[in-house]
Amino acid sequence: MSDAISMSTTNTTIIDNKKKSTSTSNNMSNYLTFVKKIARVIIYVIIYFVIGSLMLYCCKISQANILPTSKPYDQTPTGDDITIFNFKDKKSMKISFPSGQTNTLIDFFSNYTTDNSNSGIKYFATILISSMSFNYSVLNESFNFLNQLPEMVILLLGPILMILISVILFIMNEFYFCYLWFIKLFDFSWKLVNLIYIFLFVMLFFLIFPILLLIPIIIFVVCLFSLFTYNSVLNNTDATSITIISNVFKYHKILIISTILLFMLSTCLSTIGITETIFLLLTIILIYFNVIPIHLFQSIEPDPSITLIPTSKKNVQYKRSGDMSGGGRSSNRISANNFKRNLIKITNKINKNK
Repeated sequence: MSDAISMSTTNTTIIDNKKKSTSTSNNMSNYLTFVKKIARVIIYVIIYFVIGSLMLYCCKISQANILPTSKPYDQTPTGDDITIFNFKDKKSMKISFPSGQTNTLIDFFSNYTTDNSNSGIKYFATILISSMSFNYSVLNESFNFLNQLPEMVILLLGPILMILISVILFIMNEFYFCYLWFIKLFDFSWKLVNLIYIFLFVMLFFLIFPILLLIPIIIFVVCLFSLFTYNSVLNNTDATSITIISNVFKYHKILIISTILLFMLSTCLSTIGITETIFLLLTIILIYFNVIPIHLFQSIEPDPSITLIPTSKKNVQYKRSGDMSGGGRSSNRISANNFKRNLIKITNKINKNK
Protein backbone atom coordinates (compact mmCIF):
# COMPACT_ATOMS: atom_id res chain seq x y z
CA MET A 1 0.00 0.00 0.00
CA SER A 2 2.77 2.37 0.98
CA ASP A 3 4.61 1.53 -2.26
CA ALA A 4 1.53 2.51 -4.30
CA ILE A 5 1.25 5.86 -2.47
CA SER A 6 4.97 6.48 -3.00
CA MET A 7 4.68 5.79 -6.74
CA SER A 8 1.63 8.06 -7.03
CA THR A 9 3.50 10.89 -5.27
CA THR A 10 6.51 10.40 -7.54
CA ASN A 11 4.33 10.51 -10.68
CA THR A 12 2.63 13.69 -9.48
CA THR A 13 6.00 15.32 -8.87
CA ILE A 14 7.20 14.35 -12.35
CA ILE A 15 4.04 15.78 -13.94
CA ASP A 16 4.39 19.02 -11.95
CA ASN A 17 8.04 19.37 -12.98
CA LYS A 18 7.12 18.81 -16.62
CA LYS A 19 4.41 21.49 -16.37
CA LYS A 20 6.87 23.96 -14.84
CA SER A 21 9.44 23.15 -17.51
CA THR A 22 6.87 23.58 -20.28
CA SER A 23 5.63 26.87 -18.77
CA THR A 24 9.18 28.20 -18.49
CA SER A 25 9.89 27.17 -22.08
CA ASN A 26 6.72 28.88 -23.30
CA ASN A 27 7.58 32.07 -21.41
CA MET A 28 11.07 32.13 -22.89
CA SER A 29 9.59 31.58 -26.34
CA ASN A 30 7.12 34.45 -25.81
CA TYR A 31 9.85 36.81 -24.64
CA LEU A 32 12.02 35.88 -27.62
CA THR A 33 9.08 36.50 -29.97
CA PHE A 34 8.47 39.84 -28.26
CA VAL A 35 12.08 40.92 -28.76
CA LYS A 36 12.00 39.93 -32.44
CA LYS A 37 8.75 41.82 -33.04
CA ILE A 38 10.02 44.93 -31.27
CA ALA A 39 13.19 44.87 -33.39
CA ARG A 40 11.03 44.78 -36.52
CA VAL A 41 8.79 47.55 -35.15
CA ILE A 42 11.79 49.82 -34.54
CA ILE A 43 13.05 49.24 -38.08
CA TYR A 44 9.60 49.90 -39.57
CA VAL A 45 9.11 53.07 -37.51
CA ILE A 46 12.53 54.39 -38.54
CA ILE A 47 11.76 53.74 -42.23
CA TYR A 48 8.31 55.32 -41.86
CA PHE A 49 9.66 58.51 -40.32
CA VAL A 50 12.43 58.70 -42.93
CA ILE A 51 9.70 58.74 -45.57
CA GLY A 52 7.71 61.25 -43.50
CA SER A 53 10.80 63.48 -43.31
CA LEU A 54 11.17 63.37 -47.09
CA MET A 55 7.50 64.29 -47.47
CA LEU A 56 8.07 67.27 -45.17
CA TYR A 57 11.07 68.31 -47.29
CA CYS A 58 8.98 68.07 -50.46
CA CYS A 59 6.28 70.24 -48.87
CA LYS A 60 8.85 72.97 -48.22
CA ILE A 61 10.23 72.66 -51.78
CA SER A 62 6.73 73.11 -53.18
CA GLN A 63 6.12 76.09 -50.92
CA ALA A 64 9.29 77.65 -52.35
CA ASN A 65 7.84 77.12 -55.86
CA ILE A 66 11.12 76.20 -57.59
CA LEU A 67 10.05 73.02 -59.39
CA PRO A 68 10.62 72.99 -63.18
CA THR A 69 7.00 73.05 -64.27
CA SER A 70 8.02 74.02 -67.82
CA LYS A 71 11.07 74.49 -70.02
CA PRO A 72 12.50 77.12 -70.14
CA TYR A 73 12.18 77.19 -66.38
CA ASP A 74 9.51 79.55 -65.11
CA GLN A 75 10.35 79.31 -61.43
CA THR A 76 9.21 82.27 -59.36
CA PRO A 77 10.43 81.77 -55.76
CA THR A 78 8.02 83.09 -53.17
CA GLY A 79 10.56 85.32 -51.44
CA ASP A 80 8.75 84.62 -48.16
CA ASP A 81 10.41 83.02 -45.14
CA ILE A 82 9.78 79.28 -45.07
CA THR A 83 9.97 77.78 -41.59
CA ILE A 84 10.58 74.25 -40.41
CA PHE A 85 10.96 72.55 -36.99
CA ASN A 86 8.71 74.48 -34.64
CA PHE A 87 9.99 75.18 -31.12
CA LYS A 88 8.64 76.92 -28.04
CA ASP A 89 7.63 80.60 -28.14
CA LYS A 90 6.44 80.04 -31.75
CA LYS A 91 9.98 80.08 -33.09
CA SER A 92 11.25 77.96 -35.99
CA MET A 93 14.26 77.38 -38.19
CA LYS A 94 14.41 79.06 -41.57
CA ILE A 95 14.85 76.99 -44.71
CA SER A 96 15.34 78.32 -48.23
CA PHE A 97 15.98 76.82 -51.65
CA PRO A 98 18.36 78.43 -54.15
CA SER A 99 16.52 79.28 -57.38
CA GLY A 100 17.85 78.24 -60.75
CA GLN A 101 18.35 74.57 -59.85
CA THR A 102 18.18 72.90 -63.24
CA ASN A 103 16.83 69.50 -64.17
CA THR A 104 19.30 67.24 -65.98
CA LEU A 105 16.69 65.08 -67.72
CA ILE A 106 14.61 67.99 -69.00
CA ASP A 107 17.76 69.71 -70.25
CA PHE A 108 18.89 66.49 -71.95
CA PHE A 109 15.63 65.89 -73.80
CA SER A 110 15.38 69.58 -74.71
CA ASN A 111 18.47 69.14 -76.86
CA TYR A 112 16.38 66.97 -79.18
CA THR A 113 13.47 69.41 -79.61
CA THR A 114 15.24 71.89 -81.90
CA ASP A 115 14.21 72.49 -85.51
CA ASN A 116 17.22 70.49 -86.68
CA SER A 117 16.23 67.38 -84.73
CA ASN A 118 14.84 64.27 -86.37
CA SER A 119 11.03 64.42 -86.40
CA GLY A 120 10.60 61.06 -84.67
CA ILE A 121 13.15 61.79 -81.94
CA LYS A 122 11.69 65.26 -81.44
CA TYR A 123 8.23 63.71 -81.07
CA PHE A 124 9.36 61.38 -78.25
CA ALA A 125 11.46 64.07 -76.54
CA THR A 126 8.53 66.51 -76.56
CA ILE A 127 6.22 63.90 -75.01
CA LEU A 128 8.71 63.11 -72.26
CA ILE A 129 9.32 66.80 -71.44
CA SER A 130 5.58 67.52 -71.36
CA SER A 131 4.98 64.50 -69.14
CA MET A 132 7.75 65.52 -66.73
CA SER A 133 6.47 69.10 -66.58
CA PHE A 134 2.99 67.78 -65.85
CA ASN A 135 4.33 65.59 -63.03
CA TYR A 136 6.29 68.42 -61.44
CA SER A 137 3.27 70.71 -61.65
CA VAL A 138 0.94 68.16 -60.06
CA LEU A 139 3.52 67.29 -57.38
CA ASN A 140 3.85 71.01 -56.65
CA GLU A 141 0.09 71.27 -56.17
CA SER A 142 -0.12 68.05 -54.14
CA PHE A 143 2.65 68.90 -51.68
CA ASN A 144 1.28 72.42 -51.26
CA PHE A 145 -2.01 70.77 -50.41
CA LEU A 146 -0.25 68.61 -47.78
CA ASN A 147 1.61 71.66 -46.53
CA GLN A 148 -1.66 72.92 -45.05
CA LEU A 149 -1.25 70.28 -42.33
CA PRO A 150 0.79 70.82 -39.16
CA GLU A 151 4.36 69.55 -39.30
CA MET A 152 3.71 66.70 -36.86
CA VAL A 153 0.71 65.52 -38.89
CA ILE A 154 2.79 65.55 -42.09
CA LEU A 155 5.32 63.27 -40.40
CA LEU A 156 2.63 60.93 -39.07
CA LEU A 157 0.23 60.84 -42.03
CA GLY A 158 2.38 62.11 -44.90
CA PRO A 159 3.52 58.67 -46.14
CA ILE A 160 -0.04 57.30 -46.04
CA LEU A 161 -1.50 60.35 -47.81
CA MET A 162 1.30 60.23 -50.37
CA ILE A 163 0.39 56.63 -51.22
CA LEU A 164 -3.21 57.70 -51.86
CA ILE A 165 -2.08 60.70 -53.91
CA SER A 166 0.37 58.51 -55.87
CA VAL A 167 -2.40 56.10 -56.86
CA ILE A 168 -4.43 59.02 -58.22
CA LEU A 169 -1.39 60.47 -59.98
CA PHE A 170 -0.57 57.09 -61.54
CA ILE A 171 -4.01 57.00 -63.14
CA MET A 172 -3.77 60.64 -64.26
CA ASN A 173 -0.32 59.99 -65.73
CA GLU A 174 -1.55 57.06 -67.79
CA PHE A 175 -4.38 59.07 -69.35
CA TYR A 176 -2.22 62.15 -69.87
CA PHE A 177 0.57 60.16 -71.53
CA CYS A 178 -1.91 58.54 -73.94
CA TYR A 179 -3.33 61.99 -74.64
CA LEU A 180 0.15 63.36 -75.39
CA TRP A 181 0.95 60.40 -77.66
CA PHE A 182 -1.82 61.44 -80.06
CA ILE A 183 -1.99 65.20 -79.57
CA LYS A 184 1.72 65.61 -80.33
CA LEU A 185 1.18 63.97 -83.72
CA PHE A 186 -0.38 67.25 -84.86
CA ASP A 187 2.97 68.97 -84.31
CA PHE A 188 4.28 67.24 -87.41
CA SER A 189 4.18 69.19 -90.65
CA TRP A 190 2.02 67.46 -93.24
CA LYS A 191 4.79 66.02 -95.40
CA LEU A 192 4.86 62.51 -96.77
CA VAL A 193 7.67 61.39 -94.47
CA ASN A 194 5.84 62.79 -91.46
CA LEU A 195 2.59 61.13 -92.51
CA ILE A 196 4.50 57.85 -92.45
CA TYR A 197 5.74 58.72 -88.94
CA ILE A 198 2.18 59.44 -87.82
CA PHE A 199 0.95 56.11 -89.17
CA LEU A 200 3.82 54.21 -87.52
CA PHE A 201 3.35 55.91 -84.13
CA VAL A 202 -0.39 55.19 -84.13
CA MET A 203 0.28 51.52 -84.95
CA LEU A 204 3.09 51.42 -82.37
CA PHE A 205 0.74 52.66 -79.67
CA PHE A 206 -1.57 49.69 -80.07
CA LEU A 207 1.22 47.16 -80.58
CA ILE A 208 3.19 47.94 -77.42
CA PHE A 209 0.41 49.45 -75.31
CA PRO A 210 1.26 47.41 -72.12
CA ILE A 211 4.89 48.54 -72.31
CA LEU A 212 3.88 52.16 -72.87
CA LEU A 213 1.89 52.07 -69.64
CA LEU A 214 5.15 51.62 -67.73
CA ILE A 215 6.67 54.84 -69.07
CA PRO A 216 4.37 57.27 -67.16
CA ILE A 217 4.98 55.32 -63.95
CA ILE A 218 8.75 55.53 -64.43
CA ILE A 219 8.51 59.26 -65.18
CA PHE A 220 6.46 59.85 -62.03
CA VAL A 221 8.89 57.90 -59.83
CA VAL A 222 11.88 59.73 -61.35
CA CYS A 223 10.22 63.14 -60.81
CA LEU A 224 9.26 62.30 -57.23
CA PHE A 225 12.71 61.01 -56.27
CA SER A 226 14.40 63.97 -57.96
CA LEU A 227 12.78 66.21 -55.33
CA PHE A 228 14.92 64.50 -52.69
CA THR A 229 18.08 65.67 -54.49
CA TYR A 230 17.28 69.39 -54.23
CA ASN A 231 19.73 71.49 -52.25
CA SER A 232 18.62 73.87 -49.55
CA VAL A 233 19.94 76.29 -46.95
CA LEU A 234 18.94 75.63 -43.34
CA ASN A 235 19.74 78.57 -41.07
CA ASN A 236 22.49 79.83 -43.39
CA THR A 237 24.04 76.36 -43.65
CA ASP A 238 23.96 74.21 -46.78
CA ALA A 239 21.58 71.30 -46.35
CA THR A 240 20.06 68.36 -48.21
CA SER A 241 17.20 65.95 -47.62
CA ILE A 242 19.60 63.88 -45.45
CA THR A 243 20.06 66.92 -43.19
CA ILE A 244 16.29 67.24 -42.78
CA ILE A 245 15.94 63.54 -41.95
CA SER A 246 18.60 63.74 -39.22
CA ASN A 247 17.00 66.88 -37.78
CA VAL A 248 13.56 65.27 -37.74
CA PHE A 249 14.93 62.40 -35.64
CA LYS A 250 16.59 64.99 -33.41
CA TYR A 251 13.83 67.56 -32.89
CA HIS A 252 10.88 65.15 -33.16
CA LYS A 253 12.47 62.54 -30.91
CA ILE A 254 9.49 62.45 -28.52
CA LEU A 255 7.04 61.75 -31.37
CA ILE A 256 9.18 58.91 -32.72
CA ILE A 257 9.84 57.34 -29.31
CA SER A 258 6.16 57.61 -28.37
CA THR A 259 5.22 55.79 -31.58
CA ILE A 260 7.69 52.99 -30.82
CA LEU A 261 6.47 52.67 -27.22
CA LEU A 262 2.85 52.54 -28.34
CA PHE A 263 3.62 49.60 -30.64
CA MET A 264 5.72 48.06 -27.86
CA LEU A 265 2.76 48.07 -25.47
CA SER A 266 0.47 46.58 -28.10
CA THR A 267 3.01 43.88 -28.96
CA CYS A 268 3.61 43.08 -25.30
CA LEU A 269 -0.12 42.65 -24.69
CA SER A 270 -0.58 40.32 -27.65
CA THR A 271 2.64 38.34 -27.16
CA ILE A 272 3.37 38.07 -23.42
CA GLY A 273 0.35 39.03 -21.33
CA ILE A 274 -1.56 41.67 -19.39
CA THR A 275 0.65 41.59 -16.27
CA GLU A 276 3.85 42.34 -18.16
CA THR A 277 2.04 45.01 -20.22
CA ILE A 278 0.90 46.81 -17.05
CA PHE A 279 4.45 46.63 -15.68
CA LEU A 280 5.81 48.07 -18.95
CA LEU A 281 3.21 50.84 -18.90
CA LEU A 282 4.09 51.78 -15.30
CA THR A 283 7.78 51.86 -16.26
CA ILE A 284 7.02 54.22 -19.18
CA ILE A 285 5.00 56.49 -16.86
CA LEU A 286 7.88 56.63 -14.38
CA ILE A 287 10.28 57.51 -17.20
CA TYR A 288 7.89 60.20 -18.46
CA PHE A 289 7.74 61.88 -15.05
CA ASN A 290 11.51 61.51 -14.70
CA VAL A 291 11.27 59.20 -11.69
CA ILE A 292 13.51 56.93 -13.73
CA PRO A 293 16.02 59.46 -15.14
CA ILE A 294 16.43 58.15 -18.68
CA HIS A 295 15.19 61.38 -20.37
CA LEU A 296 13.41 59.65 -23.24
CA PHE A 297 10.71 62.32 -23.20
CA GLN A 298 13.00 65.31 -22.91
CA SER A 299 12.81 67.49 -26.01
CA ILE A 300 15.97 68.71 -27.70
CA GLU A 301 16.29 72.43 -28.22
CA PRO A 302 18.42 73.94 -30.99
CA ASP A 303 21.88 75.25 -30.30
CA PRO A 304 21.78 78.79 -28.83
CA SER A 305 23.99 79.97 -31.68
CA ILE A 306 21.19 79.18 -34.17
CA THR A 307 19.00 82.18 -34.95
CA LEU A 308 15.32 81.29 -34.93
CA ILE A 309 12.56 83.25 -36.65
CA PRO A 310 8.81 83.50 -35.93
CA THR A 311 6.91 80.47 -37.16
CA SER A 312 5.46 81.22 -40.58
CA LYS A 313 1.71 81.57 -40.86
CA LYS A 314 1.85 81.27 -44.65
CA ASN A 315 2.64 77.59 -44.99
CA VAL A 316 -0.56 77.08 -46.96
CA GLN A 317 0.28 79.70 -49.55
CA TYR A 318 2.74 80.12 -52.36
CA LYS A 319 3.18 82.39 -55.33
CA ARG A 320 2.77 80.89 -58.74
CA SER A 321 4.89 81.96 -61.64
CA GLY A 322 3.45 84.26 -64.26
CA ASP A 323 2.67 81.37 -66.63
CA MET A 324 0.93 79.43 -63.91
CA SER A 325 -1.27 82.22 -62.69
CA GLY A 326 -1.64 84.40 -65.75
CA GLY A 327 0.66 87.31 -64.92
CA GLY A 328 2.17 86.79 -61.51
CA ARG A 329 -0.89 87.34 -59.37
CA SER A 330 -0.68 87.21 -55.61
CA SER A 331 -0.57 83.97 -53.64
CA ASN A 332 -3.52 81.63 -53.77
CA ARG A 333 -4.63 79.16 -51.14
CA ILE A 334 -4.42 75.56 -52.28
CA SER A 335 -7.52 73.67 -51.22
CA ALA A 336 -9.53 70.66 -52.23
CA ASN A 337 -12.13 72.92 -53.83
CA ASN A 338 -9.78 74.42 -56.41
CA PHE A 339 -7.42 71.44 -56.80
CA LYS A 340 -9.20 70.23 -59.95
CA ARG A 341 -9.16 73.72 -61.42
CA ASN A 342 -5.44 73.99 -60.76
CA LEU A 343 -4.79 70.71 -62.59
CA ILE A 344 -6.73 71.96 -65.59
CA LYS A 345 -4.60 75.11 -65.59
CA ILE A 346 -1.48 72.95 -65.47
CA THR A 347 -2.55 70.95 -68.52
CA ASN A 348 -3.51 74.05 -70.51
CA LYS A 349 -0.26 75.77 -69.58
CA ILE A 350 1.90 72.83 -70.63
CA ASN A 351 0.07 72.44 -73.93
CA LYS A 352 0.46 76.14 -74.62
CA ASN A 353 4.20 76.18 -73.85
CA LYS A 354 4.97 73.00 -75.78
